[in-house]
Amino acid sequence: MTTIRPEHASVWSAYADALRPPPPLTPSEFAEKHRVLHAIYCTDNPGQWSNQTFPYQADVMNLIQEAIEKGKRGVVFMKAAQIGGTDAMINAMLWAKVYFPGPQLFLTSTDDVAGEFGRERFDLIIQDMEPLRKKCIPSRRGEILVKRFVDGKIVLCGGQSVNKLQSNPYRFVVIDELDSLVENLGGSGDPVKLAQKRTDSFAGEKLLIAYAHPSTKDRGAGKLYYKHSDQRRDFVTHKCGHEFWMDWFNPDVIVCKPRLPEQTQEHAAKDPQCYRLHCPGCHAEISDSEFSAMIRSGVRQKSILPPEEAEAKEWIGGHASQLTTPWKSILEIAEEYVAALGDENAMMVFVNKTLGDVFEPKVKSVDANALRSLIVVKRRRDDPEFYSRGQVPPGVLFLTGGQDSRQQAFHWTVWGWGIREAIDKTKTLCGWLIDYGEIERTKSIVFSDAEYHIFDDLIYRRRFPSASGERAFMVRACAHDIGYQPTQIPIIRFARSWPGRAFPVRGAAETATSASKADYVRTGTAKRFKVGDIETIDDPALIMNTYLLKTNWFSMVDQRIEIADLHEGQRIGSHKVAPLALPEDCTDLWLEQSKNEELRKGKRSNELVWKATGANHIADCNVYAYALALHFDPFTHNLTAEEFEQQRQSRRPMPRPQSQRQTRPTIGDDPTLG
Repeated sequence: MTTIRPEHASVWSAYADALRPPPPLTPSEFAEKHRVLHAIYCTDNPGQWSNQTFPYQADVMNLIQEAIEKGKRGVVFMKAAQIGGTDAMINAMLWAKVYFPGPQLFLTSTDDVAGEFGRERFDLIIQDMEPLRKKCIPSRRGEILVKRFVDGKIVLCGGQSVNKLQSNPYRFVVIDELDSLVENLGGSGDPVKLAQKRTDSFAGEKLLIAYAHPSTKDRGAGKLYYKHSDQRRDFVTHKCGHEFWMDWFNPDVIVCKPRLPEQTQEHAAKDPQCYRLHCPGCHAEISDSEFSAMIRSGVRQKSILPPEEAEAKEWIGGHASQLTTPWKSILEIAEEYVAALGDENAMMVFVNKTLGDVFEPKVKSVDANALRSLIVVKRRRDDPEFYSRGQVPPGVLFLTGGQDSRQQAFHWTVWGWGIREAIDKTKTLCGWLIDYGEIERTKSIVFSDAEYHIFDDLIYRRRFPSASGERAFMVRACAHDIGYQPTQIPIIRFARSWPGRAFPVRGAAETATSASKADYVRTGTAKRFKVGDIETIDDPALIMNTYLLKTNWFSMVDQRIEIADLHEGQRIGSHKVAPLALPEDCTDLWLEQSKNEELRKGKRSNELVWKATGANHIADCNVYAYALALHFDPFTHNLTAEEFEQQRQSRRPMPRPQSQRQTRPTIGDDPTLG
């Protein structure tokens, strides 16, 4: 039996402490026990770490342990700004250092940032954490970017230090603010791929950890999250027992409705106080105090993918937004959202930094095949979706038109608009192309007043028959472009012949650019234009943000809405339809000219502009008609064909005796024309 001498007891005790495995703790438990925040980098809540400050952090940190236990390749975390995401990932990284010894790499944007982390965080964290402090080898050279331990070092480096990813193997690689790193690191390739090669030298447990404020789906954290991960979201539980994630763009979660009698839905969308949080399960409104209590009771990371698909992913993907922070109210976030409306650059910041999600321009270009897919096809004998050019399908509430002038031709379109309800109860404004055309004229830069009267019978006096009943529709309004200066006075004079129906229209800017902060469409005045000293025009006009209108209109091409199949009022199934529909006899004239727009980079930083790639006159007409549809309130004062027929039947008097009956044609009037 070996006897330990008293003078050697301390040595053996230290040796035993070093060999004794750490007590089993999850990363979140480890943080609460060992992490201390310092005022030098945490000015709001210095002191002992608490998972209650940001309740989402506990589950996010524990994703690291789950990924190791399941043998996943890595963890990607998309996060909003100012929610403690970086410190949560550092906690998880240091937990892994204690429980899975070996060298680690902490890769951030630049060497300067890495140096700040080395001085202001890691030096202080290590001296506070006993499990790390007792294994730390003090540096005699004042090293800032290397922290040495008896069981492996931690190397900190900037995103340009490609040699750190080429020469040394690491058990764990942590990539801070992945989206700020260049995609081709030092000309050697994707930093994530390089990091993966560095961890392949280790058998057993190893992991990549990447996190960032995301930018787009094409790069960085967003690319990893949507392509390789199981796409988890931050779920909360309402008192009714329903569990849901805080999706700002889900109309069942964030409900926007008028709060004042005189407010329209359009006005409510621009009023931050009209936004309320609801439970999508029981549809009850959730107060700010109840919302805070829900968050503090726990935020869980759960995959939104089907279980089999989620399990097959090689990365675990976490997400957290400012919606899951108890210090940010729905009103404050609504104020940020409303302030960003109409400004794509501001909306990008809101989505990336406040929601912690990727931002994508709604559409970049559209080809003829995508548009051709919108042509209706007869699925059965009495298919209500099927219609021909010049007919009005049952779902249409009202018609609008658009007209564009060129030196050699006039172009025009007529669109029908209506509201469709999806099976998830969301409502979408949908459009049906009713008619269009190209009218040749003698080439001239001068336009006469009389030329525009060709549209009297073509648009304003014309009645478009319903595809499924006796009703006939008239065009409620048509927008005529006055952006080309020689057309201004003739169109304005023509518009006076059809007050309230013929609208002069122009863009809020000379080009369709994301830098414009103008509303979608508003009432303004036509450009003042003087003919000699005789006449100055200053008539009402519609002013459009053509960038937003084009972006939204083209984005509708690829969207699909799942609607119910009804038979005698009962749902018997569902099918998907596009928000835009074209008649079965739509020709190449409309298809070719409607596709000739493309989203490109503008002259200024982060600016996007729509550029014509060919003849785009009908594309402009489509946008003008769409602008009028948004200018009117499509949710009120309009009837679908079915509603019109029901109303007409209810008002029809009882049949009179045969001898008193009179025969006369019946054409329903469009109630939108008053």
